[in-house]
Amino acid sequence: MKDLVTRFRLAAIAGLVLAVCLAWTPPFARAATPASDTAGDLGRYGLPTLTDPEAQRLFREAVGHWDDHQPEAAFLKLAKAAEIASGTAALLSRAGCLGLTLSETHHPTARRLLERLATLKPTLVPAEALGLAQCLYSLEPLQFDRAEQLITGVLQTHPGMPEALVAKGELSLARQRFAEALAAFAGAAKAAPQQPRARWGTAYALLGLQRVDEATRAFLDAYALQSGTAEANERMGKAMADLGKPMMATKYYRQALDLDPNRLGAHVGLAGLLLQKNQDMSARRHLAAALKLDPGNPRLHLMQGIFEEMRGHLAPAIKAYETAAAFGPGFLDAKLRLIHIFAGLGHRFPGNTFSNDHPADLWEYKECYNPRKALTLVQEVLRLAPKHEEAASLTALAEKLEEDIPAPE
Repeated sequence: MKDLVTRFRLAAIAGLVLAVCLAWTPPFARAATPASDTAGDLGRYGLPTLTDPEAQRLFREAVGHWDDHQPEAAFLKLAKAAEIASGTAALLSRAGCLGLTLSETHHPTARRLLERLATLKPTLVPAEALGLAQCLYSLEPLQFDRAEQLITGVLQTHPGMPEALVAKGELSLARQRFAEALAAFAGAAKAAPQQPRARWGTAYALLGLQRVDEATRAFLDAYALQSGTAEANERMGKAMADLGKPMMATKYYRQALDLDPNRLGAHVGLAGLLLQKNQDMSARRHLAAALKLDPGNPRLHLMQGIFEEMRGHLAPAIKAYETAAAFGPGFLDAKLRLIHIFAGLGHRFPGNTFSNDHPADLWEYKECYNPRKALTLVQEVLRLAPKHEEAASLTALAEKLEEDIPAPE
């Protein structure tokens, strides 16, 4: 049992870094849907053919919010209208494509709307097809083959379309086919040299190929296209973090917040970096700001759990992890952290006041020992990810937990 505990506790250190990294989305996950009439200014459209008075009212309010430069409020109204008038293709299209340009919290709703649209229209226009493809390669449940079919269809009718090539590259990144991604982004950059998504994608493809020096130069080139914007500084902060340069990452994240104090990704990135350095109270301010901006983001609840656990507050940590885990099957890290707690193993935070390096700290975890809950979560993780890197250790742990569960009377 001692070796098993050692393996799990060492894995837990890496798990902290992984969980913090997952608090930030992949480079394509928040990419804007290609510009088109579908995702264009709502105010220049006439009212769709809506027979329901409530849907008409919501659409008018959405146009008003859009004209007031409140895209998120506009999307929320459009999404509600689309739920009422679920057979109106134009409404589903506008709401779905708009949702993908906003925070990832809205992406599942956008996917649902575009999925519904696909059942109504035999052929999607490029913005709709590429928007749905983006959902399929960046959101659980992942459907890479279907995303590829949509992107291929667009390229067949619009050869060399930069937005389609970017989507092809992002899909290849998600599949970890970095050479394919690099070729697709090169084609997009050739067709549209000022296309920022192609530049950032190129850098990540090079990084995936372990061509670090070239990736660094590519990140700088991408940054130069938008250097005065909060978005570029946020992306560069992420890039520097991925390159293992936390000081530079902090610099760019702070510059992003100087330009836009409500820049969600910058708050999330800084919180992650500070948690890794055990500066949990400094991280708290950025985490609180991020949760205020995006309270429905499961990755933020995962980070909130890490923060609470680092403080030795296991009850609120469990609550935060359970909140994150409830969002869907993709949040295995939240389930893994719950397993470590309910199995009485915990996580290590070297250098922290609550480090789990001391017997007294481990006792806190023993108080949370619940073999039945831990076993249920282990079985769920193994079912969802049978080839997970911790599968062997989880299987061994399951056997131990089964022994500790009282037999029914």
